[in-house]
Amino acid sequence: LHKGISEARDRFLNTHEYGKFNLWKFWTGTKSPDLAAVIAEDVLACVSLFIAGSCTLLALLTGDEIWDGIGGLGVGLVLIVGSVLLAMQVSSLLLGEGVSEHTYDMLEHIIMNTDGVKKLIRIQAMHLDEDRVLCCVKVDMHDDRDDNAVIDDIERRIRSQITWYDFDIVIETDGYDPNR
Repeated sequence: LHKGISEARDRFLNTHEYGKFNLWKFWTGTKSPDLAAVIAEDVLACVSLFIAGSCTLLALLTGDEIWDGIGGLGVGLVLIVGSVLLAMQVSSLLLGEGVSEHTYDMLEHIIMNTDGVKKLIRIQAMHLDEDRVLCCVKVDMHDDRDDNAVIDDIERRIRSQITWYDFDIVIETDGYDPNR
């Protein structure tokens, strides 16, 4: 568990945009299903051992075997609840999860403040894995600018300002029509 938390701290600091590390923040924000599963399994094992040990001790001290049954039920409930939570967290990561609101806001800001961009029509960004993001953008460009130069500038600025992710960027130019 200690090794897993150390690895989580390192990954959090390398790929997260904001805030101080804590295990809950890592769990809710991680894009790493493998490390989330390892930490969850280790935490569940520690909690289960504590419940089993405590109930066994109570059974020895009181002479009442009911504590063994309570301990078994407690361990079972902990494992069931933990498995459901882990399945919910990992399934969203395996299906492709969007970037954090902070990263999305940064992408939006970078694109809108690039010379030559008239309007950001649409942006979608999702994690392909822990530190790789697919970013699809549709923008309306000013007519007096070279579209390819503006696209290259957007890509360069995203990669230089959001360094904790490796980006695959697709940019399409289109005229803005509020009726579409």
